[in-house]
Amino acid sequence: MRGQAGDGALSLPVTSDLEQAVVELADTLQEKEFDEGDTTWPDCTAGHTHPPTAAVVDGVACWQCPRSQAALSRIG
Repeated sequence: MRGQAGDGALSLPVTSDLEQAVVELADTLQEKEFDEGDTTWPDCTAGHTHPPTAAVVDGVACWQCPRSQAALSRIG
C-alpha cells in the first residue's frame, strides 16, 4: 500500500534497503504533490515537460529522467 491513508499519514512498503526506502518516500511525496496540483516538482531535464522519477541508480537514490534514464540528482 503506497501513500493512501485517509488521515494524512503515509503508508510505505517495508524494505531493509535504505536507498530503496528513500526512493519509496520520494515517490510517495511526489504523488502527493501531483494530487495537490503541482505537476512540476521536481523539474526534469531542461526542455522536458515530464517529471523525473525516483529510482535507485548505481546503488544511490536519485531523480531520473524517464525518457533518457539519466540520473539527474541524488534525492535528499
